[in-house]
Amino acid sequence: DGPDKIEPEDRGGLDVPDQDKLVFDLVSGDDTQMDDQVMDAPEQPMDRPGEQPEAEREAADVMDEAPAPAEPEPEAVLPGAVDLSEAHWVQLASFGQESAATVAWSRLQQQYSTLLYGLDTDIQRAELADGRVFYRLRTGPFSDRALASGLCRSLKAAGQDCLVVSP
Repeated sequence: DGPDKIEPEDRGGLDVPDQDKLVFDLVSGDDTQMDDQVMDAPEQPMDRPGEQPEAEREAADVMDEAPAPAEPEPEAVLPGAVDLSEAHWVQLASFGQESAATVAWSRLQQQYSTLLYGLDTDIQRAELADGRVFYRLRTGPFSDRALASGLCRSLKAAGQDCLVVSP
């Protein structure tokens, strides 16, 4: 009895968050240059040499000679334990130069040594349609997405942005 579709009076559309993110410029073909850097976590004060770390001083005040619980060792992902064609990876950053990705991996391994223990680095070259080349810094491999997502959540909680890359 009438048209199936009617144009709305208010064509405002959906307000999409993060429109100012650089990835949208890359997709749209904007020539904006990317910075080759990974954002650092906020600096933390260091303990003075020869002084007991603050966390240990606070723990000692709270616990009177109670035995400390054993810290679990991180679960290592052994090479060959994961079929790489079906592996999930955690992407940590993207750079304009491969050397910048290598330097960033060294720094991240030191900064997040407990979280990245036993994981390999994977630097993937990606060429965009406009000819620009980027190097994606990834770590893993993980046998399933849930493991990769767990690491990414832990990294984000510690101040490092990341995303899970599936096969």
